[in-house]
Amino acid sequence: MVNITKPGKGTHIEHSDNVSATNNTITWDGELFKIVPKSFFAAAVDGEILQIVFCALMFAIGLCKVPSRNVRQAMISFLHALSETMFKVTGLVMNYAPIGIGFSIAATVGKNGLGVLVSLGKLVGVLYGTLAIFIIVVFVPIMLISRVPVKKFFLTTWQPFLLAFTTASSESALPKAMECLEHKMGIPKKIVGFVIPTGYSFNLDGTICRLESN
Repeated sequence: MVNITKPGKGTHIEHSDNVSATNNTITWDGELFKIVPKSFFAAAVDGEILQIVFCALMFAIGLCKVPSRNVRQAMISFLHALSETMFKVTGLVMNYAPIGIGFSIAATVGKNGLGVLVSLGKLVGVLYGTLAIFIIVVFVPIMLISRVPVKKFFLTTWQPFLLAFTTASSESALPKAMECLEHKMGIPKKIVGFVIPTGYSFNLDGTICRLESN
């Protein structure tokens, strides 16, 4: 789509010269060694998803091996309360996301002129057009084969879609998406709690489309 439409053709956006490009060669052994972090907190600060998942799996396995059921239940209750609290904190932060996006647009327009909005609008249009084609060609057939009620699914998840669109962040829609799938679609909580976060970590089709558009 980008090669056909060329939305950024003829546009020049000033960028900082301080940004240095890195050329890191990806190898199997290098990626395998990167799975094991120095510490959970270092992985969380650096945003290393695989390392965070590794720590979570090791913690879960260790918790399963604890013989006392009361201890396990107490830790599960604590983690559940912590996740609910962090979802609320995320919601509070994301309430200010549209304001930040507005200031970002204002800074871009002020630096490059109103003409840049045309090219950026074309880029956004191409991105959402590509995502729409991807959903129709890939997701809908998979849903039909898996016998997922397509109409009910989209009617149930329109709020998370709208939230992700207005905040320009899919992470902000995670709590709402899990709530809708659990309470409106009737999907068991243990399935939602495993599949949705895992999909957010590894199934990054939308992110790939955005990066290719850029």
